[in-house]
Amino acid sequence: MRIVFISNLSSVKSLGPSWSVPARVKAQEKIDDVLWVNCTDAYIEHWSEVGCFHNLSEYGGKLTLSSLPSEYQNPDLVVFEDFYYPNCIKFHFELLKSKIPYIIVPRGALTSPAQNKKWFKKRIANFLMFSHFLKKALAIQYLTLDEYRDSTDKWNKNHVIIPNGISMPIIHKKEFSSYGINAVFIGRLNAYHKGIDLLIDAINSIKEELRKVQFTLKMYGELNRDYELLKAQVLGYGLEDLISFEGEAFDDRKKQVLQKADLFIMTSRFEGLPMGLLEALAYGVPVIVTPGTNMATPVREADAGWVTEPTIESIASSIMQAIGGRAEYDKKSKNARDLAAKYDWDILAQRFHDEIHLLLTLKNRIGGNK
Repeated sequence: MRIVFISNLSSVKSLGPSWSVPARVKAQEKIDDVLWVNCTDAYIEHWSEVGCFHNLSEYGGKLTLSSLPSEYQNPDLVVFEDFYYPNCIKFHFELLKSKIPYIIVPRGALTSPAQNKKWFKKRIANFLMFSHFLKKALAIQYLTLDEYRDSTDKWNKNHVIIPNGISMPIIHKKEFSSYGINAVFIGRLNAYHKGIDLLIDAINSIKEELRKVQFTLKMYGELNRDYELLKAQVLGYGLEDLISFEGEAFDDRKKQVLQKADLFIMTSRFEGLPMGLLEALAYGVPVIVTPGTNMATPVREADAGWVTEPTIESIASSIMQAIGGRAEYDKKSKNARDLAAKYDWDILAQRFHDEIHLLLTLKNRIGGNK
């Protein structure tokens, strides 16, 4: 197949799609003829490892079929790697006119928690532009079954479920701390989206118990605007000995952080499928996750950690369960690795090819556009 991937990535390295999109495209180009066009002027070094990567500025800064290289002006498929970007709206009308199918990867944007945030603004935007964009897609690609269930079929009756992937590290967790509990979070420091406000409240509610077992939570992410709010929350509770903000962690630093971690905690209200969580599992770190991460069901079924509801009481209870379950860390570590291995990028690329080929075949048999 000839596939054009469209993204709107920024240069913020802490955002999961900055890593998952290039990794996905790199795996897909082993199977299909692929062009990846990012519609911003952003650039991160590892994107250059993807041979088909281009910024839209190379094509005149305008997203049209005629601006693309001639061999990609009539692709078999276009993949929109994000949602709620107006430039995608105009382009989708051109695709419909040219009878070129496309799919959308909303990355959690269609789930009820995401839709409830700024709901009035989104309702208007959906009515005016984005509902048509979704309805006319060949399919919606959800990253997990939980994301699909929370989004429902109201946007589009056709869907595929293909997750983000991981490249399994050779070096992984070998042993856990002989004393104390070293918990970590790696991701964007977004208080509401990532549920960090709830996590801090939960730690405050059990702070004396955590101090007795020498528990610490180190949070790695860009020190953005939300960081100031979260820092004030920590200082207000007097939790500086329990929670620290360590800045961003990439490459070798991230590897070192995950190898030393005893627990990885992510209490998101909503997600697509967070790369930081997949990486933690790949390193064999037991996890504490909410359903909003869209990994609660796999983690529970694999016995790779603990599942908590996004409430202060439930998060606190799960942390205490994890502390009391130290004897299970080795087993959960192995289970975490086994779970992560199911998300190999090359396997997922072939699965995407096969499922989309089937959808296109069925579409051609029926004939015409939807």
